[in-house]
Amino acid sequence: MTTKALESNTLTLDNVLPVIDYILSLFEEGKEKFRGDKLLSTAINTGWAKINKYYCMTEQSLAYAAAVVLNPTMKWQWFLKI
Repeated sequence: MTTKALESNTLTLDNVLPVIDYILSLFEEGKEKFRGDKLLSTAINTGWAKINKYYCMTEQSLAYAAAVVLNPTMKWQWFLKI
């Protein structure tokens, strides 16, 4: 199923990254919600750090910039917004 989804012509890097933003926001909510639970807060912080590490790396990639610029709905507006 994953391979089929990745073969789609609509799944591009610029479409995936907003999903990662959403996942990171869930981790942020989990940090607050489970602040008192040592086991869960450690797991949440570890997961957040790993996802954030790779998310930050995508922003440094030329492939990321190309995917955004070549998307007709975003173009350079995305970078001007940031």
